[in-house]
Amino acid sequence: AVKNRKLQAEEKDLRTQEPVLAITALAVIGVVYLLFCMVQISYLFTGGFTLPAEYSYAGFARQGFFQLLFVSALNLLLVLVTLSFFRENRALKIMLAFLSVCTYIMIISSACRMFLYIQAYQLTRLRVLVLFVLLVLAVLFAGVIRNIFQKSFPLFRYSVAVVTVLYLVLSFSHMDTWIASYNIAHDQTSYLYELSTDASGPMLKAAKEGTAEAEMTRAYFSMNEYRQEEHTGIRKFNVSEF
Repeated sequence: AVKNRKLQAEEKDLRTQEPVLAITALAVIGVVYLLFCMVQISYLFTGGFTLPAEYSYAGFARQGFFQLLFVSALNLLLVLVTLSFFRENRALKIMLAFLSVCTYIMIISSACRMFLYIQAYQLTRLRVLVLFVLLVLAVLFAGVIRNIFQKSFPLFRYSVAVVTVLYLVLSFSHMDTWIASYNIAHDQTSYLYELSTDASGPMLKAAKEGTAEAEMTRAYFSMNEYRQEEHTGIRKFNVSEF
């Protein structure tokens, strides 16, 4: 018990910095975030999802995604450092919550960019993973906002649980199946031969209906037959291929 009280005292000693300093610094950052969010709303939400003239779909999507990762990491770091070293203050909590809400706007903006990209060039595994990362970030920041107003909230355990559960959902979702179905429905078959055996159902259906090129269908099944021959033994056993 004495040890626990000592640890609690040491933890309290860390939160000795004046909140006004953090509020001032975060206010400047908040203005920048607000301007950035207004630009995103102007281009994407009120602009009918149109691109600036100087951007391509690929460049617009990639730039937005990496900007989001940087800002999200910075936001998370700011929140954790502020909560760890500055005394509790209602205005400070509101400022941190505002920065987190701005991050949500950036997440939505990045998702809109990626949907524009997918609309133009269809689905790939990488584009699905980008959307998955955006979903993970959105759920994680819900925990961050909860932690801002409730210090006892187990943010680390929450984060581990969120990443684990969402990763398992993605792993068991048969991603290649709905990638193939989406691309075939939008007459885009150039990527399909790279997909795993999970896509064999939509590929076979498309071959029978004549909605996929015969050459592409043969390339897909030949490629997966070759992969299956390589995956022999218990160590390389694959349920989908079996």
